[in-house]
Amino acid sequence: MPVEETRRAQFLKGGCVIYANLQSYRQAWADAYTQDPPVPLNVDIELASVCNLTCPFCFISDENFEDMIRKDAGDGRSRRRLMPKQMAFRIIRECGEIGVPAIKLNWRGESTLHPDYAEIAAYARREGILEVLANSNFNCSDSAVDGLMHTTKAMASLDSLNPETYQVMRRGGSLEKAKEVIHKVIQMDHKNLWIRRVLSKDNRHEDFAGQVRKEFGPSVNISEHFCFDRNADSSHESPGCDHDDSKRIFCGYPAQRIVCASSGLCYPCCIDLHETMPVGDINKQSLPAIWNGEPMRKLRRELRSGIYSSDACRNCQSWMSHDAPQRNFVQDVEVKA
Repeated sequence: MPVEETRRAQFLKGGCVIYANLQSYRQAWADAYTQDPPVPLNVDIELASVCNLTCPFCFISDENFEDMIRKDAGDGRSRRRLMPKQMAFRIIRECGEIGVPAIKLNWRGESTLHPDYAEIAAYARREGILEVLANSNFNCSDSAVDGLMHTTKAMASLDSLNPETYQVMRRGGSLEKAKEVIHKVIQMDHKNLWIRRVLSKDNRHEDFAGQVRKEFGPSVNISEHFCFDRNADSSHESPGCDHDDSKRIFCGYPAQRIVCASSGLCYPCCIDLHETMPVGDINKQSLPAIWNGEPMRKLRRELRSGIYSSDACRNCQSWMSHDAPQRNFVQDVEVKA
């Protein structure tokens, strides 16, 4: 029996695991719109709040984000950092102990830049986490490739296979390097590799799915997301990306997931990029204490009642908080070539 299966069996025997398989985990994700699960269903672990690219539609290249990320996180250090390996281990270990079914090894930065990425990803599998997800630009080192192979789902953010378009959208990246790494992961037989594009005015006319299938073959999955601007100085929206006419709804994220920043501060969803709604500190609190604490419970109550007391929620651009068809593409629905 694989190590992660043995570990999961131990949790089941001890009554700690609530979600024994992917089906029960995904059902709990759907049920979270009406009832709060006792533990997070997903924990985003920000291994790096830095990136090796400066994509123009991304918050990384936004001056407002740059001003914020340089500031003190409360421990005397800049928010721009790598998460200490032992902190990542502690979060993952606690996720395993309380039965968190999924973790995602990134938030705002490029997590494969972390020198211990492979070791951290391998540790997550050993702790019995059902889903270990990665999202990367695939401009990464060989050691990071080993880490990607430990994930149960690896998402390559590619956007275009046209060199000119790629350079516009993935500024500072190398299309050839990304393709090389994707091919390597395919050759190493990753079982759940996805290639994604963010739809924008620059790439919306390209046959992305057809080009991906031609380049990488039938074993990869393909998805696309509608773009929304995260950079105040740029406009990259394409038709279908405007939220103005869509109705706000309860998005579910604060009842499904929690984000642990590289500093250890925790936030209720991945859209709070500027860290305006801290709900706890993993350096001082346990995950259950944060998840079931008053800040999280109050936020869920307010959102279910249509109350948006924070700027992050009031101005949210995530399709998960809008009643619109684009919402169906957020969770990586496969696009057929």
